[in-house]
Amino acid sequence: SLRTTGSQPAPAGAAAPAVISSLSIRKEVENISFPNGIRTSVAAAAGNTIRYSIAVANTGTSNLETIKVSDKLPPFVDFAESSDNGSYDKNTGMVTWIIKNLQAEEKRTVTVNVVAKRLPDNVVAENSAQAEVSGLRARASNNTLALINTSPVILSITGDREGVRPGEEIVYTASYRNEGG
Repeated sequence: SLRTTGSQPAPAGAAAPAVISSLSIRKEVENISFPNGIRTSVAAAAGNTIRYSIAVANTGTSNLETIKVSDKLPPFVDFAESSDNGSYDKNTGMVTWIIKNLQAEEKRTVTVNVVAKRLPDNVVAENSAQAEVSGLRARASNNTLALINTSPVILSITGDREGVRPGEEIVYTASYRNEGG
């Protein structure tokens, strides 16, 4: 699985950037080939197309300029395409978008489609994205999970609701079906 590093502190002597507090980022995942799961976790088989959607919002009252959104893809998928002129670096597995301007209270969503690789074992591809404004401290998104199954068994995970508050419980249901006959 992939894990992102946390936010980096502001450089010594720099004021804490107020602008970063008005930037929010949320990531969702969906299996385009075989819809299942919830917005933060899905199951996929080799060859399925998985879409990651990254929503960046300016929750403040001032415009934000030069927002860099980046998503390091898990090693268990192959890049297919990205929206909004997102650039893909095959050496690092990183997809990067530049949003030139985000008005106050504006939200933009960028997407990347990937294809699940054929693997010898089932894996969980954990993934998150990050956004930063003009080189200031980055803000990380929530994690998404894609359970990539070896064929022919399809395993899917669903929750009884989208989110929980601290201390609340969420019930997950795992189900599978044999696609091999």
